[in-house]
Amino acid sequence: MEYKEVKETFAAMPGLIDPDVVKKLSYIYQFELTSGIWHVIIRNGECIAREGNHNSPTVILKTDDATWLNICNRKTSGLQAVITRKLSVVGNIIIADKLEKIFKFG
Repeated sequence: MEYKEVKETFAAMPGLIDPDVVKKLSYIYQFELTSGIWHVIIRNGECIAREGNHNSPTVILKTDDATWLNICNRKTSGLQAVITRKLSVVGNIIIADKLEKIFKFG
């Protein structure tokens, strides 16, 4: 499935997790995109995606909508987006890097 809108990516996230990868994780990812802010809570093997700020995210990812859609559609990687300065990470970059293992986009 190719994602055309940012909202689609966040709506899909709970169904895209790898339960074996997330069963022991407890992270809150915040995404600050051009179209808005979203946060995703990974806890106890579950995923909850919500629109809006979280008061204490584990890591914050900042990018534009086009780059986010390219990452979700596997046209680029998160690492490539960081290297080309299209994605910035505030917080632990190792935790940010786990996103591609947690979610099976594409």
